[in-house]
Amino acid sequence: MVERMKSMFKKKMFIKNEEGSAIVVALMILMVVTIIGVSSSNTTTVELQIVRNDGIYKQNLYLAEAAAQEAIQRIWNISRSDPILLEDKTPVWLNTSDMKNIDNWDDDGADGNDTALISSTDPDASLAVVDAGIAAGGSLDISSETNAHDFAVYGIGNRSNGRVFIQIGYRERF
Repeated sequence: MVERMKSMFKKKMFIKNEEGSAIVVALMILMVVTIIGVSSSNTTTVELQIVRNDGIYKQNLYLAEAAAQEAIQRIWNISRSDPILLEDKTPVWLNTSDMKNIDNWDDDGADGNDTALISSTDPDASLAVVDAGIAAGGSLDISSETNAHDFAVYGIGNRSNGRVFIQIGYRERF
């Protein structure tokens, strides 16, 4: 009987024995913290890439806008100094072709067939202008000294594996 009591006592002791449970709980907590850490690291990497891409986009947007503003300034300067150049479409960057198609842009300075001009402010920006002709409501009267012309002014910013293309409408009387 004593032997039987000892046997039952040992079984009960084994069931109530909690040695090693702290390690299991600690491992589970460590696993949860590790999963949170890895997912946070992945989120941070994605966020950094988003910020980098946004910076490239903004830089190219400002380059394209600066090129378009330079084109407007060039039109304004020519209309004040020698408007015949605008009427004859003499500048290489003044076109009648569709500049919305990126394949029509040529600013390499070779072969005499350029349709665009590299910006004087930054070599990663190009400008082009399309003369849409006399503005709607403009005078077609030969005796009129000036006519308002509509222009589509284009700028491209192309830096750091990114490209931004903008178009601005502009009207100039000459």
